[in-house]
Amino acid sequence: MDDKEFEYLKNIADICASKKRILILYALSDNPFLGYGSIKNIASQFNVVIGSSELYKHANVLIKHGLIEHIENKFIITDKGKEFVIGLNVLLEVFDDSVEK
Repeated sequence: MDDKEFEYLKNIADICASKKRILILYALSDNPFLGYGSIKNIASQFNVVIGSSELYKHANVLIKHGLIEHIENKFIITDKGKEFVIGLNVLLEVFDDSVEK
């Protein structure tokens, strides 16, 4: 591993350090243009509470890494964010015992 790859791993760790960030990404991958209330409602379906200041804290991390954007009080997922979610889905297969290997 070189320095650049290690930097990428640090970014991935920063993004994945919170289940709320991952939940925001998945919510936006299913509905690419959501406001705070919609994200809060989706999170509550998974028994996850996200307050407004907390949502913006997590969203800012995702924005910093180029995975989402905040436009006119709505959040949208970027192409990079969509690719990140695809990568997470590949990782899910590692933990899914029902997937034939």
